[in-house]
Amino acid sequence: LEQIAVCVNRTEPVLLVGETGVGKTAIVQLLADRIGTTLRVVNLSQHSDSSDLIGGYKPVSIPYLLKPLKKEFDELFAATFDTKRNEKFLRHLENVW
Repeated sequence: LEQIAVCVNRTEPVLLVGETGVGKTAIVQLLADRIGTTLRVVNLSQHSDSSDLIGGYKPVSIPYLLKPLKKEFDELFAATFDTKRNEKFLRHLENVW
């Protein structure tokens, strides 16, 4: 218990391993509360992955990223220029999009 208190006091990570429901998290929460330290609880299991802790990479396509920009361009272009006179240009943009 003293070792846990030292870790909590120094804001060091604490890894507690044991059966479910025996009070591992509760004791650390109590100690953190008593000394006024912010505590972040992360429940892990055998199925936990590093991405659960640090996040992961989610690939996205370029058209998906550019869609809001394209929408804004279309709106600004229509508000600024005559779309009938620029129909050929706009069609070309749609084809390359």
